[in-house]
Amino acid sequence: MKKAMSSFDLMAVVQELQSLIGGRFDKAYQTGDELSIRVSSKDFGKKAIFTKAGKWFFIRDHRKGEGHPGTFAMVLRKHLSNARLVSAKQHDFDRVVVIGFEKKENFELVYELFGKGNVVLIQDGMIVNHFRRESWSSREIKIGEEYKFPPSHHDPKSLSSEEFESIIKESEKDLVRTLALDLGLGGQYSEELCLRSGIEKKSPTSELSNDQIGQIYQELQGIFKSIQTELSPTLVTQEEETIDVTPVPLKVHEGLDVSSSDTFSEALGSFVSSITKDVEEVEEDDETARYERRIRQQEKAIGESIEKETQFREVADYIHANPGPFELVLKELRSGKTKDPLIESIDHKNHTASIVLPNGKKFALQYNKSVYDNANIFYEKAKKEKAKRGRLKDVIAETQEEIEKAAKQRAKREKYPRIEPTKQYWFDAYRWFISSEGNLVIAGRDARSNDRIVKKHLKDGDRYSHAEVRGAPSVVIKDGSSASEVTLKEACQFAVTFSKAWSSKLAGGIAYWVKPEQVSKHPESGEFLPKGAFVIRGKRNHFRDLEMEVAVGEIVYQDARKVMCGPRSAVEAHSEKVTVLRPGDKKKEVIARELSQMFQVPIDEMVRILPPGDIEIQK
Repeated sequence: MKKAMSSFDLMAVVQELQSLIGGRFDKAYQTGDELSIRVSSKDFGKKAIFTKAGKWFFIRDHRKGEGHPGTFAMVLRKHLSNARLVSAKQHDFDRVVVIGFEKKENFELVYELFGKGNVVLIQDGMIVNHFRRESWSSREIKIGEEYKFPPSHHDPKSLSSEEFESIIKESEKDLVRTLALDLGLGGQYSEELCLRSGIEKKSPTSELSNDQIGQIYQELQGIFKSIQTELSPTLVTQEEETIDVTPVPLKVHEGLDVSSSDTFSEALGSFVSSITKDVEEVEEDDETARYERRIRQQEKAIGESIEKETQFREVADYIHANPGPFELVLKELRSGKTKDPLIESIDHKNHTASIVLPNGKKFALQYNKSVYDNANIFYEKAKKEKAKRGRLKDVIAETQEEIEKAAKQRAKREKYPRIEPTKQYWFDAYRWFISSEGNLVIAGRDARSNDRIVKKHLKDGDRYSHAEVRGAPSVVIKDGSSASEVTLKEACQFAVTFSKAWSSKLAGGIAYWVKPEQVSKHPESGEFLPKGAFVIRGKRNHFRDLEMEVAVGEIVYQDARKVMCGPRSAVEAHSEKVTVLRPGDKKKEVIARELSQMFQVPIDEMVRILPPGDIEIQK
């Protein structure tokens, strides 16, 4: 069964995305690893671009899947609201789609459909935000970093026939693996090309003639052309189970039940809905039983294939052993005189006749071909059945792997059951806490949000705080003019603990607070001010020897449950259950997993509120 989209699938969806160009970004919704972006236009009304990270990407009904905006969805709403969709393209032939949006600024939304999957918002080549942070040796997905596309294979769409031939001939693999790996076509379409070209997939590439390679190249170009100009979306069913969806019909599915859809996105939506139902049934029943049922069906198909191969070979052998009698039958059929008792019926439209052998078995003889051509047709059918069994055996092995994987996932779910996130607020885009006296205190996460937090959120009546440490965040105390030293000190401690002083494992630090009018983005003449930095003029009100610790606790904010990380005194003022943290030797992610179970929030939500560095639980 199809588990994720191929590059060919994405190529088809990108073709359909062209119909949305000119539409405007309306809303974004996020549920777990699913993201839906609503685009509206007078021409097509409202449509949603849906993705499930690493697996699916297509256009669907905008009313499906609406729910909580989610943190990343809120970021998209902020930056892309009313932006016009101006482009949609596939990067090379990778499982990467780039959608361009335009308003005062230009943005790109990059969908990565490999691995765990990701969605990245880019402006001027720099990462504004992302679905998840990731790092590889060649690139990093991180806010503020330059976006780099994943390393690419050859783009088969742009290869000339000479370049294609060169890649094939230089390979030391067999044909199907060369197509799948060296040219990045994937297993299914590599087998499809072998079938369409009539070349054995295990053929050594060194033994292929130029004509054979040219035939494969032409078949590949034919598939590309069909996707670009003649989409014919197909749903494939076996034993009443939908097992695949493709943008064009494939020979690898011959003999299976197929149905068509108006659009490929519609077909994908139907397919994903069907397998989602399967997953829901698995969670309610027994996953292993479902997979074992599938293996039984596949083993049954192998048995049927053995019978077919035997029948095809019997027919081929009989024709081959009796060329004389069959030559006479063919002459009668071509002349229109049919007295031979072997002939049961004739189909003149398709130039075939139903022949009954002495053992009672029937087959279709093609009377516009020679005796030996007819024999070879059945030998080829027998070979295909044998090859089909090889594929089925591979599928059974994959299903057995799925059984093992499902057992591991079930054990993981039992150990770590799904936890719903808490209600999201606008300040979740920043670091935050509620002071002992009830003031909302927010802080930047990086240079960009440090700039934004001051320009957008520092108002008259607020207070600004910063630590005397490089890499410290800008902190804004809302309604700070009415706060006592208790809140101001907590804000200063917040500035220290969420600075680089934490990862440096310092014992404490110094921070200060000032009024809004003392904070300026304009340096003195001749001075340079880096992004996220500000000039402070006038008296600074310092707090010294601020302790390097934070606490995590559960609070109620506007009648909603939240989990808060901040100064210990602030957390203890609002929460009965408090855990104290200090710089330590355990990875942040390890502590986050432990705390997520303790406070029943998703791990990623806990990671976002913890200090930047290694941690130990003090209390």
